[in-house]
Amino acid sequence: MRMRTLALTAAAVLGSISLSAPASATVFDFNDIVTVKGTNVGMGWTIDFDGMSASGNATSKVGATGTFTYTGLSNAGKTYNFNYSLKNDSAYSSYVHALGFDTTGAFTAFNATGALASTSTNVQWPSSYIGTEDLCMGGGGGSNCVAHYNTGITSKGSGTFAITFANVMSSIDLDHFAVKFLNLSRDIDGDDWALGVGHVTSMTSGADDLPVITAPEPMTWMMMLGGFGLIGAAIRRRPAKTAGTLQTA
Repeated sequence: MRMRTLALTAAAVLGSISLSAPASATVFDFNDIVTVKGTNVGMGWTIDFDGMSASGNATSKVGATGTFTYTGLSNAGKTYNFNYSLKNDSAYSSYVHALGFDTTGAFTAFNATGALASTSTNVQWPSSYIGTEDLCMGGGGGSNCVAHYNTGITSKGSGTFAITFANVMSSIDLDHFAVKFLNLSRDIDGDDWALGVGHVTSMTSGADDLPVITAPEPMTWMMMLGGFGLIGAAIRRRPAKTAGTLQTA
């Protein structure tokens, strides 16, 4: 399986960039890596979640889109904060009950608010294909965010999440994004639940990638003002032109 790595750094292109999966990529190639720098406040990315039945077959009956924005550091630089928004665009009515992904570094806490506010860590998802996710956020109660609670996002939902690390991290990687659909209006391969595997489709740059415009230093201001003064003095010292003499015949 091919791995497509997407890293947003200071050299990234300003604005939005579109990333298309090569024709040879499978629908389940969800190893895209998003690198988030601590200084890159405002960067964002969009993920499409392609449907996969509980049996591991591709399906167009479920699907979702997620947008994510990095909002900055807190907790003395140890906590990375994000906004998220998910749209359930499945053909079958359902709940997007859970969102899971992996990260780098030794994390010590994971918290979320909004539509998917129930958080868990190191969760075994109900599919050997996805495996264990470092971080998981879901709707409803229960300590396991992928338990079968019929709660979550039926159309659109949003909120925040925060990842706290044991040490200050200059950057972190996020990857292996997946969602779980529950309470399908019709079974897919005999099951009333399904999964969505994510791939990054676009990214936008943050503050760290914008050109910095700085004001002149005080000494530079003094030199500029002094130069203006010299120019003004030179203009005042220039002799006035005398009018020409009109001669008559």
